[in-house]
Amino acid sequence: VSVLLMTDRHNLANRVKVAHLAAHVFLQKPLFPEQVLEALSKARSHSPSTVARVMVVDDDTNILAGMRTLLEPLGLSLQTLEEPPQFLNVLEKFSPDLLVLDLKMPHFSGVELCQVLRNMPQWHWLPILFLTAHTDERTINQIFTAGANEYISKTVSPSELTPRILNCLERSFLHRSLAGLSSS
Repeated sequence: VSVLLMTDRHNLANRVKVAHLAAHVFLQKPLFPEQVLEALSKARSHSPSTVARVMVVDDDTNILAGMRTLLEPLGLSLQTLEEPPQFLNVLEKFSPDLLVLDLKMPHFSGVELCQVLRNMPQWHWLPILFLTAHTDERTINQIFTAGANEYISKTVSPSELTPRILNCLERSFLHRSLAGLSSS
């Protein structure tokens, strides 16, 4: 169920209360009826009934199989890729809502793929999560400098990985929904 809250009280304390109530959109009065209808329409289009698409690029087939085992039972649509040279073709065809990259791969690194996407206007919004065995400060700085939104160690447990991926997807849908509202 999508929850929209309309109020003329827009202070932080009220926004925190709304967040605790799991509202999806906070609308500030005064509003025109068209704005409310548009907000409802956009909230419905990004509701959990929409199947989220996750693309995972890693040269390790065990990681790809593990991600498939972890994510497909959640109802997510998953595209795995172990050959980075095919990256752009698969990305365009699959059109993911979240991209998970490995750092070190043959041909092109995850950092290089991330930088390519951040320079493409049609993909600059795409959340990018790195799943990597390299968690030293220099590497993490390199990942975020390239434009990543998040990183997770490959040693993380599935019980921690799943909610982090779902949170990235939820933030992505919410961000795009709110960006659409603010442009109207």
